Amino acid sequence: AWISTEYWYTTGEFSWPWLVLGNGFSHDIWAVQWYEYTGVFGGSLWVLVCNLLVFEALRSRSRRRILAAAAAVVLPPAVSLCIGAAWRQPDQGTVRVSIIQPNVDCYDKFHGDVSRQERNLIDLIGQVPSDAQFILLPETAVPDYYWEPALSTTPDDSAAGPFWQELADSLR
Repeated sequence: AWISTEYWYTTGEFSWPWLVLGNGFSHDIWAVQWYEYTGVFGGSLWVLVCNLLVFEALRSRSRRRILAAAAAVVLPPAVSLCIGAAWRQPDQGTVRVSIIQPNVDCYDKFHGDVSRQERNLIDLIGQVPSDAQFILLPETAVPDYYWEPALSTTPDDSAAGPFWQELADSLR
């Protein structure tokens, strides 16, 4: 029930994924390499199972339960160490990246002249070298509000508006 509650929480309108138990180990990535197979919900399950096993071991003082709790705590990080030791960085060359910073004053961002901000963005994209493979922009680089599903489902680029048409043309 706990894991399903965490999953429901992360898919809701108001969520903060760092409240998921499995994300508690985000600073100790050496110990959670096994998350690549289970995800953070597997980490949450691990925390819950370890807590139950340690509780039962302390309550019963049974040697078998103490060993089971110790194995549950130690085994996944040990597997992670093996995964980390076996991993090799693939040699895939380099990538050409351009970063664009429109430098819009934070007080003018959503209250200033939208067309001027759009023009500035198009001009900056026009200065990107033609061999750039990726262009990075701040998450609020687009100066107006747009309904994202409409941008990806319109059969004609012009249906999304002239700014999006010009933006798409400048990226081709």
